[in-house]
Amino acid sequence: MKNPKVYLTSLIIAIIATLTLATGTILILMFSVHDESAYRTGLFGSVYFRAAPNPQGNIDATMGVASLPRLGIVAAAIFAFTLLVSAIYFRLKAYRASLIQ
Repeated sequence: MKNPKVYLTSLIIAIIATLTLATGTILILMFSVHDESAYRTGLFGSVYFRAAPNPQGNIDATMGVASLPRLGIVAAAIFAFTLLVSAIYFRLKAYRASLIQ
């Protein structure tokens, strides 16, 4: 594959999918906590959600990225998958064109 457009498209898909997965995982962690004090991680330990009571009697909730390298590995895996799917698609398209001729 010599087309840089394919790499750029795969990169954009990987970034959007990784951000969507991270956000969805944080939301799932947020709504799965039933205790006043909890610390949970998700997406292979790359995002976290922490709930802890404060002195005023309220609950403080914090969330974010726990491990950026792990999140990068998830993005790289999605990038490799989308590149593989694109390569298979273009080879099948070329094979079809050769059959038609």
